[in-house]
Amino acid sequence: MATGVSDPSPTRRTFRGRLADRRSTRYLASEVARLAALDLHDTDELVDIHFRSFVGYDHQGTAPGFRLALRLLAGRPARIIETGTSAWGVDSTLLFDSYVRHFGGRLDSVDLRSLPGDRLRPVVGPATHLHVGDSVAFLSGLAEEAEPGAVDLFYLDSYDLDWTDPAPSEAHVVAEWEALRGVARPGALVLIDDTPLDVNWLSRSDLAAAATANVAATGAMPGKGARLLRELAADPSVEVLWHGYNVLLRIRP
Repeated sequence: MATGVSDPSPTRRTFRGRLADRRSTRYLASEVARLAALDLHDTDELVDIHFRSFVGYDHQGTAPGFRLALRLLAGRPARIIETGTSAWGVDSTLLFDSYVRHFGGRLDSVDLRSLPGDRLRPVVGPATHLHVGDSVAFLSGLAEEAEPGAVDLFYLDSYDLDWTDPAPSEAHVVAEWEALRGVARPGALVLIDDTPLDVNWLSRSDLAAAATANVAATGAMPGKGARLLRELAADPSVEVLWHGYNVLLRIRP
């Protein structure tokens, strides 16, 4: 039925409209199926396609950390653990699901809320397992059940960061780190979200203002992994491979 308003072409669609498209169940299912059918042999290509398909422009600063982490997995089967199932934003759960679909391995993702898993469960592959529960308890249980050295990549994104009061999120990442060390192999990678190196990595002015205020008050940038980085500064067993908006660590062999 004609309405007198033309349907905008994909190239003319507003950012808000594209974001709504990305969040729709129909779009999600079709893009996951399309990506799963591709013959991919390169992790950089996988990351680029994922960000074009699922990620808004305001999250592009997160791409380098993901690109390097998956590049270091080198297209080998990998065990990946994610704390904080991603049902929006970067949609990291779908990125890791794509990795294990194409290159082999297993993804376990845990979240306190059931909503993210409910959204993603119909579209992820059989090697992806979505859990509901506390991430620290999950990691502690994994350390008791799994063989030492069983995990290749951890992605920590489970406790939303309050830029004006970052301490609870920062403490949670420290607790996750302590829990995961029991199952992290030498050479294992740990990617932590929302840990900007400086305010230049913040695309929103309100977040930059909050971060600047925190630096003035405490002398430190806020971030999920900020306290952990300070505690690991003199630890020779851990190296920082990348630090931009997110931070990538490796446990030295």
